[in-house]
Amino acid sequence: MTAAFFAQLAVLYVPAMQWVFRTVPLTMAEWAEIAIVSVTVMIFVEIDKWLRRRA
Repeated sequence: MTAAFFAQLAVLYVPAMQWVFRTVPLTMAEWAEIAIVSVTVMIFVEIDKWLRRRA
């Protein structure tokens, strides 16, 4: 999983990889948006798991 994470970062930030995959670097605002959506999904999944355990 760690290798996949670093491979994704390479595709986004290594110029040669950007050219091959036609990507552009993400801005801090875009990373913040990704983080907010991810945390929101994680919270809802944990609430769902908690509710299912109680039933």
